[in-house]
Amino acid sequence: SNGGVTAQSEINAVTIPVKVFPNPTSGVVMVDLSAYANSQVRLEIYDVQGNRLKVLEADAAAISRAPFDLSACPGGVYHIRIQSQGLPDVVKRVVALGD
Repeated sequence: SNGGVTAQSEINAVTIPVKVFPNPTSGVVMVDLSAYANSQVRLEIYDVQGNRLKVLEADAAAISRAPFDLSACPGGVYHIRIQSQGLPDVVKRVVALGD
């Protein structure tokens, strides 16, 4: 056992299973929110430089999937951060194919 990592592993124990598809994408990527059940969810998408490109507020009780349209974005790697109160943030990596 390596001493002081219990807090970290407890955090990791509540990893929320979030699917992002299709990935890579040439257009719209869907974020599966079904793991959030009846929560309010905030989704933010960032480019690799850390610039926030879009924010989406969603009620996961009303929609099970949130769409992000990346068709106008240049090809490359993007990160979608999913936040919900009382739960750890989830960050998913998405590859946009661009033109």
